[in-house]
Amino acid sequence: MQKLTSATASIIIATTPIMTAVVASIFFREKINRLGWFTILLAFVGVLILLLWEGMFSVNIGLIWTLCVATVFCGYNFLNRKLSSIGYTALEIVTYSMCCGAILLAIFAPQGVVQLMTAQPKYLLLVIYLGAFPSAMAYFFWGKALSLADKTNDVTNFMFVTPLLSTVMGFMLLNEIPNMGTFIGGIIIIANIILFNLKGKEA
Repeated sequence: MQKLTSATASIIIATTPIMTAVVASIFFREKINRLGWFTILLAFVGVLILLLWEGMFSVNIGLIWTLCVATVFCGYNFLNRKLSSIGYTALEIVTYSMCCGAILLAIFAPQGVVQLMTAQPKYLLLVIYLGAFPSAMAYFFWGKALSLADKTNDVTNFMFVTPLLSTVMGFMLLNEIPNMGTFIGGIIIIANIILFNLKGKEA
């Protein structure tokens, strides 16, 4: 995120549903018909339109890191689905995930403690919010959705909506005025997700 524009990062992350669709079709034998694949690709086109209407695509080391993020998240979706199928609950999966994340990031703990000791209360509240809601609660709901869905792609395709929701929230909270690309891309994304859920899952 320090090396890329937000548009570029969002586009790369939006490849996760496509990666997940490929992995699910190989390992879980989840069949997607031609219309389904077409709607997935069109939804990605909608993301491109939404983010690049007036923006720019940047390529640097941040691109490699973000591709790694998309790949790891694809792996998370795969493992989440696998663990759900053998009886793990969404709460157990997110708990183990958070514990593993804490262990992996423990190397930064000394620096983090120093920063926490000197941080203003409002920033401490923001850190607590980020840990509780966009992280723990979001992944709990994500795991629950994956455990209830018939196919992995029934859930992961909704990741295409994230850039659209981010744009809407930017307008509501930050007074960022959406451009025409927001409306065109948003319509394409929503239309193709609806079409996928109606027709794209038929074998």
